[in-house]
Amino acid sequence: MPLILSVFIIILSYMVIWFGGFYLILKINQKVKKNWLSVSANILLGFILLILSIFVLRIL
Repeated sequence: MPLILSVFIIILSYMVIWFGGFYLILKINQKVKKNWLSVSANILLGFILLILSIFVLRIL
């Protein structure tokens, strides 16, 4: 049972970090006023990072 709780906390922290990074990317893009193509590329990068973090969690 403590193992499940620790895994849940790790996943929650990953989600917080990912959403924080996503928000930061959007804020930077608003400040720089880049085109929507770069915004979508950053969103894709965020999803790739999320998938990689899930694979890392599975290995651990």
